Amino acid sequence: MLLSLLGKITSRPGLAEKAFGEGEVFLVKGGLFMSGVNIDPSADEGIGTEWKEDAGQHHYNPSAGLRRPRLAPYAMHMPHGLYSPIYLNPNSPFALRRDSGTLFLYLEELRLFPVQFERRPKYYPLSTSTGVPMHHLGPHRLKRQVLFEYNAYCRYSGQSRLNGNLKFV
Repeated sequence: MLLSLLGKITSRPGLAEKAFGEGEVFLVKGGLFMSGVNIDPSADEGIGTEWKEDAGQHHYNPSAGLRRPRLAPYAMHMPHGLYSPIYLNPNSPFALRRDSGTLFLYLEELRLFPVQFERRPKYYPLSTSTGVPMHHLGPHRLKRQVLFEYNAYCRYSGQSRLNGNLKFV
């Protein structure tokens, strides 16, 4: 009870950055990397519209095979400008929950500090002229990158010899 009350006081927006130094937030980031995070249904609001959904653009993702009935968020911003991709783990001691509209990171029942999901880029709902969703072609990563994957293969479309008649598909 006392720990829960202390968490509610120290995690208030504006006070959290003073209560948690950069080193402490970095340690929490390391804990999130190792044990993932459980996402409470209250935290799902706006994922895929206001907040960026996970489109599978991780180099390392221990939760890649984990199925979820709703869209999963991609990353979160923490105090002191720290940023972390989100790895799902329903058994993690860390949890993301909303309280009065504000998203907080919890360690079991201790509310640590407010966090914010990464905003969804404005081009994500758009599609190419052939109907391919833009977020499949160029996922936005790490706050500042757009990763374009070009996967074309050559199909020989001639007779028995190569005469410059190549078709890329």
